[in-house]
Amino acid sequence: MAEAPTGPRVGVFFCRCDGAVSDYVDLEAAAKRIQASDPNVVHVRVFSNLCKREDPEALKADIVKLGLDRVVVGACACCSLEHHC
Repeated sequence: MAEAPTGPRVGVFFCRCDGAVSDYVDLEAAAKRIQASDPNVVHVRVFSNLCKREDPEALKADIVKLGLDRVVVGACACCSLEHHC
């Protein structure tokens, strides 16, 4: 039986930010490249809006479900304390 990897379990999450990011960056291509470039990256996902209620809840669920111990979020800087991110 193969031994389970012992390195970090990294999740990378991108936000389209209503076009503030996705109008300038091909997030799907970036996601594929990142996942292929590092064996510790076990999950990559692109969200529409991490500052809305549904997306942060899904991000949290992914972290728990996949047992991630490192998280990278690529998003715009427009979030205020009133947002959910």
